[in-house]
Amino acid sequence: MNDEQRRHLTASVRYVSRLLEEAERAVPRLPENRRERIGTTLEDLRGEVTRFSERFAVDVRTPEVDPLHVVRVQLAVASVSVFEMRARSMRGYGPLDSAGAADLDSACDALDAAIQHAQHAVDSA
Repeated sequence: MNDEQRRHLTASVRYVSRLLEEAERAVPRLPENRRERIGTTLEDLRGEVTRFSERFAVDVRTPEVDPLHVVRVQLAVASVSVFEMRARSMRGYGPLDSAGAADLDSACDALDAAIQHAQHAVDSA
């Protein structure tokens, strides 16, 4: 297997593992009469993922990411989301009167300012 194939396989197995983790977290919320059977089935699937990973020497653990980087990325994504909430971005959802647009933009300005303040705090920490 070449390096690109190995990277693809690793990313795919990690993704399957994360999806399985999410499913496993939902099991306790299932109706009691289905919880055990589904839980056991997911345990079997977890075993299969482990065997697959071992067979192809794939580490399913997500690599550690610098927590400061995580915060920076999440704040950047939040800033983009606020930009997309502004009145000019809402045109596709129907008309917005000028007072409503001004109010929305003002609220977005405040939200974006708070995000920028948080970004500054992260950058100066």
